[in-house]
Amino acid sequence: MTAKQLNSPLLGHKEKNNLRLNNNIQRRVVYAIILCTLFTIIEVIVGIFSHSLALISDASHLLSDLCCYFITLVSIYMAKQKATKTMSFGYHRAEVLGALLSILLIWIMTILLVYEAIQRIFKPISVDGISMFITAMFGTFANIFITFVLSIHSHGIPLTSNSCSMDHNYETKHICKFTKFTKNSQVSVSPDITKSTHFFDDDCNNNIDDNKQSISLQSAYIHVIGDILQNIGLMIAGLCIWFKPSWSIADPLCTILFSFFVLATTLNILKDVATVLMEGTPVGIDCTSIQQDMLNLDTVYEVHDLHVWSLSVGVPALSCHLVVIKEGSARETLRYATELCQKKYGIYHTTIQIDYSVNKVACDTLHHKKCFVGSNSLVFSRDENTQNNS
Repeated sequence: MTAKQLNSPLLGHKEKNNLRLNNNIQRRVVYAIILCTLFTIIEVIVGIFSHSLALISDASHLLSDLCCYFITLVSIYMAKQKATKTMSFGYHRAEVLGALLSILLIWIMTILLVYEAIQRIFKPISVDGISMFITAMFGTFANIFITFVLSIHSHGIPLTSNSCSMDHNYETKHICKFTKFTKNSQVSVSPDITKSTHFFDDDCNNNIDDNKQSISLQSAYIHVIGDILQNIGLMIAGLCIWFKPSWSIADPLCTILFSFFVLATTLNILKDVATVLMEGTPVGIDCTSIQQDMLNLDTVYEVHDLHVWSLSVGVPALSCHLVVIKEGSARETLRYATELCQKKYGIYHTTIQIDYSVNKVACDTLHHKKCFVGSNSLVFSRDENTQNNS
């Protein structure tokens, strides 16, 4: 990152905070990896010697946590790499590809464990309940310690969605106009609109950035909570086998139950991966809201070919065409539309093309018409907006 970028009035302070946050997350994830690796080895060894398939199943869940931690580290490292001529978008999607690979490995491992558990239901094998209980108990304490290592709450990283919602309800009527830029600017907007849409609410935007940077850490935290619940179940199964060795069927039953739980924990990540690879609209960003905000600019007549997608989870990008009423207002319109995307929606990678009514036919190509069929490319004009409001 250059000194000029760090000194940018719009991005400099946030980039510095992101770097500090990334370094802090990186250290904590490394500590979590060390602890998780040690305990995974212990569970595998004890599971083999005690013939406990449930312990091996729990170790496979710990492997999913390790994958999540490594993905976090890779994403932090790759985010620091500069874009190249052949990789013009950078390496943001390395995290997505790594997540997809780890999910496939987890699913394969889980299917094999479920198959083995079904075999053991019909052909039971004696299990050492004492070893199973003690190992699960230590696993519970280890995972509780990992939650403190990750320390999400103590650093202001929320586990829930941001309190600054993306779906704002606001009026679109132009009551009284005032200039937003220089004295010569032709772009004006209603004060009511500015107040209701929080165009310049830096606190809201900072919270959005924090959520983007910590999304992998939140996922890791949820995995650890799942491990704690799994270990509690293993402790119960171990106690049953300890006091009643004939109840060894509790081991494969726990394996099947926890295997489905492991698969369930991967669904959200798999959904995020599919959304990114299919270039779907990121969760929490409403294209219609963006269109209406842009149409609130008095110089914008129409918004079309609007696309919002993700370079990676938490790294949104936007492109659109704005048809302006007056040709002389193109520069100010572009400036304000870019600022709108950055400050309200947290979209810093924007490509906005200014069109004029006289050359709008240039957008009526086969490619544009094909894109319009999709739900992620929309057309919204000022006339339609006026009719809807009336």
